[in-house]
Amino acid sequence: MRVVCEGGATPLMTKTQVDTALAAGNELLRTDADGSGLGDVACSTAMYMSGNIRIAPSQGLWAIDTQEEKDRVLSMGGPVIVNAINYCSGIGANIIGCARFSSPSPQFVVIPLLNHRTHAARGALWAHEFGHTRGLRHRAMDWRYLMYPSLNWYGFISSSECAAFSGS
Repeated sequence: MRVVCEGGATPLMTKTQVDTALAAGNELLRTDADGSGLGDVACSTAMYMSGNIRIAPSQGLWAIDTQEEKDRVLSMGGPVIVNAINYCSGIGANIIGCARFSSPSPQFVVIPLLNHRTHAARGALWAHEFGHTRGLRHRAMDWRYLMYPSLNWYGFISSSECAAFSGS
């Protein structure tokens, strides 16, 4: 995996920070956080990078503000890091990730979250957006689940969500 800064832009995240986010996301996916196997399951799957992480600011896209900019960033391929997301399925505030739903390859965009207190937050964000590329929608009923619309550190996943992450 390489962190690619198109046109020589300064990286918003280093390769080490990306690796840390993936490791934290994998820990969330592989852990039965409540210990019961009922509300959360340990999923024997893993996120890994086999290509490039793209940094979009070099393309004049420090922020995504329109559908056109979102489409342009997601067409770069693979995960993309930008400074701000103000548009995903519509205009919004405090958007930290956006994904192409049911994408054959993981096409999603995130902000770095470098000032967050824990690596778990970045891991949860990356796993959540990856879940969208696997066809998972938001799960609004329980805030502890990884696919809840707002970021959380619990990362619960059901057996059917595990199957989606695993490609089953």
